[in-house]
Parts: sequence; C-alpha cells; structure tokens
Amino acid sequence: MVNVFIYGMGRIGRAVTRLLYDEYSSTFNIVGFGDPILTPSKCAYLLKYDTVYGQWKDTEVEGTDSDTNATLSINSTSYPFANDTGVLDSDSKLYSILSDTTIANNVAVLDCSGLFPVRGGEFLNLGAKYVVKFYPSDSNVIVRGVNIESANDQDMISMGSCSTEIAVRVLNAVESSLGAEVLCGGITTIHAYTNDQAIADSYSEAPERGRAAAQNIVPTTTNADDLIGSVLTSLSTKIVTNAYRVPVLCGSLLQFELCTSSGFVEDDIFNIFNDGSLSDITVVEDSIVSSDVINSSGSMLPVRNTVRAVVETFGSLIKFAVVYDNEKGFAKDCLECLYEIISGGFWNDILH
Repeated sequence: MVNVFIYGMGRIGRAVTRLLYDEYSSTFNIVGFGDPILTPSKCAYLLKYDTVYGQWKDTEVEGTDSDTNATLSINSTSYPFANDTGVLDSDSKLYSILSDTTIANNVAVLDCSGLFPVRGGEFLNLGAKYVVKFYPSDSNVIVRGVNIESANDQDMISMGSCSTEIAVRVLNAVESSLGAEVLCGGITTIHAYTNDQAIADSYSEAPERGRAAAQNIVPTTTNADDLIGSVLTSLSTKIVTNAYRVPVLCGSLLQFELCTSSGFVEDDIFNIFNDGSLSDITVVEDSIVSSDVINSSGSMLPVRNTVRAVVETFGSLIKFAVVYDNEKGFAKDCLECLYEIISGGFWNDILH
C-alpha cells in the first residue's frame, strides 16, 4: 500500500480520485486532498456529478468548508483538505497535513494542479517523500512500459501530458514491434477543448484560446516533440508536432505520419496494436469515433480505417490514428505507471 496526497482537484485530479476509489483501493491509500481554488464543498459537488463520465454512483461525497478543519468525505471516510491560496510553506495547511505522521507517512504527492512546471520542491520541503506531476515539467518524464527505470533515484517526476504519453507508447511500439527505425515523422494532436479556453470570444494571452471553444477549430501550441525526444532520445529532432483544439468535451485523436527504414503494408501497422507491445489496448474492427474511447477499458483505441502505408526506396511512409481518453484514460495510465514504478522496486521506501 502507498500513501498518496492529491493536490489539484480539476479534471485530472477528480478523475484520479474516482479511479483510486473504484479500481486502485488495494494499492493506494488516500491521506488527503488539496486545491488552491476549490473549497471542499465545491469539490464534492464536482466529484459527484460529471458531464463526461456521469454521476459517481453508489458513492457518498461531502465537503466541509472551514478555515481550520476543512475536510472532504468519501463514503464516510473523512480526509483533511488543504485549500491554501498563498505560498506553500511551514504555515500552510498542507504542511500541517504532510508533516503529521499520524495522518501521513512517506507520502507521494500526486500533483494534478499544473502550477509548478519548473519546480515542485515545495511538496518535498513540506514533508512529501516523492512528487508525481500529472503534467509536463522540467522533471524527468516517465512513461509506463517505456522508461520506468528512469524513476530510480528521482524524488520528483513528471507523467508528461495526455497526448505525449500516448505518442511515446505508440512510437516505442512501432520501433520494437516492427523492428524498424523511425527516420522522421509528424504527429498531429486533435484535442478536446479544455478549461483554459473561452466559451465566448474574450481576451486571452494566447489570442486563439480566447476564441469561442465550442464554435471553432483552434490551432494551438504544443511542446510534444520536445517531451517525446526527452523520453525516446533516438527520436530527438526527428519528430515534429502540431495541435488543434476542437469542439468536443473529451476524447481526442493523434494522427501519426512516419517514415520508417523498412517496407510495410497496412496489416503490419495494425498488428502493432494486436501483438501485446501495447498493454491495455482494445482493438476493434468497427468504424469508431472519438467518443467511443470514453469509459473504454483502455486509454486508447486504434482507428482501423485510418491506416495507410506506401513502400518507398528508403522504406515506408505509414499513416494511422488512435483516439484516446485525454482525462480519465490519461489519469489511469499515470496510476498504472506509478504502480509499475512501485512494483519494479524503485520506490520501496514508501510501501507500508
């Protein structure tokens, strides 16, 4: 069992919470929650009701707002809730939780806030044993099934992003399953809109993100190529990426266009998803759309009718797409990654 504290109760933090209760209660033990914006009562409401994943059935959730004793209760178990809005220091509610060995001991903070991309040491200074960032940062990016060993001797890691995590797993499978080098390629992210976009046209530091999210296909920035290269160093500088936000709530798509060193036909490409190189993949022959991945057993589904292959003198140009759950699917992959780290013996000092 591993003690975890969840910081940041936005879309990913709430998905993580539901998963920990519904599927990972025998592996992870929640010791508390924190969020710099949401109060416990507001967090309880958003945990109960979700437009994408539906009501959290058979689960009682209540929040108690207090300046000194805020709590979030799930199925009658009450957890301390740190809703500090200022600097996280020794005067913060978070410190009182993480430093209290009767509440938490050898805790891993699951940071779902997105607030500390170039730091995160605050949690370590406050008593956390490890910090796992569920967003891109300057910490080592760890991807399940690819580079788990890189977590060794690290007390702070990043899980990258929903699109990067899927891209790395697929690219790694292309090279290991097909036995061919990826010479170069491009990846396009077609992503559901998110809370940093506007519903109606308004001001934004990134002007395009201030345009109405439900009415536009919005070209946006991505650093996925850098993150991919940080994990798969052989592909550093070989992959270019771009991204678009589209008017759907959840369920996104990655389109791969890759030049490989060997010649392949379309069935070779689709077999990547059938041969076990990628765990938890459900292969369906039906024509699917992005929403079909929501609440599916795996985090991604290959789209059969997008597979194309052209044999060239250098090898092949291959093209295919996968749809992926950019919220709950990403959260589940991150928890599976953390489980692989623990079961691999790298963070044994937080087992109890």
